[in-house]
Amino acid sequence: MFFIFILIFCFAIFMLIKTISEPALVGEDVYCQGDLPASYVITCKNDCIVLKSLVDNKEQILFPDDLKIEYLKEADFDEVELILKNENRHLIRLHNLSRGNLDGFLYNATQKGFVVEESPKFSRKELSEIENLCLCDSDYFSDLDFYEDDFGFEKRLKRANSEKMTILYLDKLKNYAKIKSQSGKVYLTTLSGCNCPDFQTNFEPCKHMIFLAQQVGVIDKQKQEEFLNKNEQ
Repeated sequence: MFFIFILIFCFAIFMLIKTISEPALVGEDVYCQGDLPASYVITCKNDCIVLKSLVDNKEQILFPDDLKIEYLKEADFDEVELILKNENRHLIRLHNLSRGNLDGFLYNATQKGFVVEESPKFSRKELSEIENLCLCDSDYFSDLDFYEDDFGFEKRLKRANSEKMTILYLDKLKNYAKIKSQSGKVYLTTLSGCNCPDFQTNFEPCKHMIFLAQQVGVIDKQKQEEFLNKNEQ
């Protein structure tokens, strides 16, 4: 009896190690480039990633040189979107993945040489927050002359010009953006609002909003120079 117990225990340990070393993800609502929607099991094996179709059991083997892994973590939901990209094209995309063994899968993928990047796109929480920033229809940048004697705006405009800021992601249709400030902090920004402390306190265009307006061409460069020159006189 003791011998059987030892065998069962060893088998359980073996299965546990196998699960940890080769975590698998089952994709729901998966789109494979050029194919109809299907479901796949994705597994890290040896030095590659194996995609096995649950429809016809066919396998695709992907190597580090062929693939980049991008994933989007949902802040308040136990779901993750995982995207496998090939030459900047979506090869396969999985929605509604449980976080259960995702971390193990990504850890194994990086150990095997795959590049794993967190997607800069908006999560559901961020989309909800950024849409709340757009409740007002104010066009802050239609006429810079409105700010002729506004030294706060002039100061922010100069900071937008001088500080190092980066747009991590931009929805070109709605002009929603994730902007990385010089401090390293990332803010959700639109042309009518921002979740940075400055805008949340003063409800006036912040440097991030001005920077976004410059990048999408809402603020005319010539008018901007004329505004700064006029205020310096």
